[in-house]
Amino acid sequence: MINKNSPLPLYFQLQNKLLEKIKDGTYPPNKALPTEHELIQNYEVSRTTVRQAIDNLVKEGYIEKRRGVGTFVVEREKLNSWDLGNLKSFEEAFKESNHDIRTEEISIKCIKLDNTLKNIFSSEEKEVYELERLRFIDERPAMCITTYVPASIFSNIDKYDFSSVSLYKTMSEEYKINIYYADKEFRVIAAGKEDAQKLKLKVGSPLQEVRTITYDDNNRIIEYSISRDSGDISTYKIKLKYKSK
Repeated sequence: MINKNSPLPLYFQLQNKLLEKIKDGTYPPNKALPTEHELIQNYEVSRTTVRQAIDNLVKEGYIEKRRGVGTFVVEREKLNSWDLGNLKSFEEAFKESNHDIRTEEISIKCIKLDNTLKNIFSSEEKEVYELERLRFIDERPAMCITTYVPASIFSNIDKYDFSSVSLYKTMSEEYKINIYYADKEFRVIAAGKEDAQKLKLKVGSPLQEVRTITYDDNNRIIEYSISRDSGDISTYKIKLKYKSK
């Protein structure tokens, strides 16, 4: 049931409970959800709470309203499965999918390193380029990504239009950098006002945050990026071997 003493909004709790049932197959694809009246009775919440939870799931692409029929679970193809054993750019990861993808460059500028960036990059670095991009999948805003690259390696990289060219490809072809490996860190965060607006989500919606530090074959840090998506954009897989004692 819904915990009415929880600090989490009632609509958000209901939204998550419905999403759990969609993901575990209780509500399978192309099947109708319980009616608005049934949800009100089952979860003992108001019509406003039900409608807000439903509207959010519609916006996120999990369900659709069919006029005069009801609300149905959408047949959702996994957009992508990222193999963590291989380092790929966004374009490379999605090139074999059946989805239309594009990137919109929001801004690129040269900035001084703050304390966080100083802890990541070499102490010799004085400036980095900060690149803000928004990824789209099938014209749906799917991922916000903030990237930092050292100005000492990528001088004048702000002359490139990263709405139309790949950052990794530019690094490799224009700057002759051999991209070698990356460290990734995953966590769940709540969407702030700016990310929520870009991704067309509610403030506080759960986002999957991935922080990546990329190295070249000389073990130099060539990129630090922070991506945020709603979590249904991609799944991640890695092959692990069990080592017995």
